[in-house]
Formats: sequence, C-alpha cells, structure tokens
Amino acid sequence: MKLLVVDDDPGMCRMLVRVFRADGYTVLAVGSGAEALDLLGRESVDLVLLDYYLKDMEAGEILARARERQWDVPMIVMSGMGERETAEKALQQGAVAILDKPFDLADIRRRVKEHIGPGG
Repeated sequence: MKLLVVDDDPGMCRMLVRVFRADGYTVLAVGSGAEALDLLGRESVDLVLLDYYLKDMEAGEILARARERQWDVPMIVMSGMGERETAEKALQQGAVAILDKPFDLADIRRRVKEHIGPGG
C-alpha cells in the first residue's frame, strides 16, 4: 500500500513518513499542491494525507482537480484547530475524512487502515 503525504511543514512530513513506513506502507511526501498533482499524474497511490492549507493552494483545489482527472484516490484532509468549518468543505469536495491538527497518531493510523487496509 502506498501513501502520499502532502504538507508544507517538513517536520510533519518526516514524522508521518517515519510512522507509516514503520507500519509497512510505502510513503511518498511532497510539500506543495503542485508537486502533489504532478506526482498523482505519474504514480498510483492508495491514499493521500493532505494538509488543508498549503503555500500554493488549498485542499479543495487539489480535490477538484483530482475529480476532473478522474483520479479515484481517497484523501484525508488535515486541518489546524479552529479551521474545522473551512475543512468541512473538503468533505463536500470529496475528502473521505478530516483530522484536526494536532492529531492523535493512533487515530490517523486507524483512519488510514480503515480506508486502505494495513501496511505490508
């Protein structure tokens, strides 16, 4: 199973890569929406962990472009505390779940496993 982490916080990317690799997943990480869209156009991934606010675009734009291109990949949107209302739009745009940052690692692991199964 392959995950894509999209977050412009390098520390968050490193932590999620480390956690999910330890769980047996193949994990790719990028720091911008443009990089995410480029990678999704070239590689098949099973799930995307997507920060709501990136420096170059918001999650809604990435979700919309994925729909336009008919990429059928579940996306879990991560949003900062207090941004819940904004992030709820992501559910309407096709996200499968929203997680508030800071999140509980057990919760994010459970959500990933719910959507794509356990790592290798």
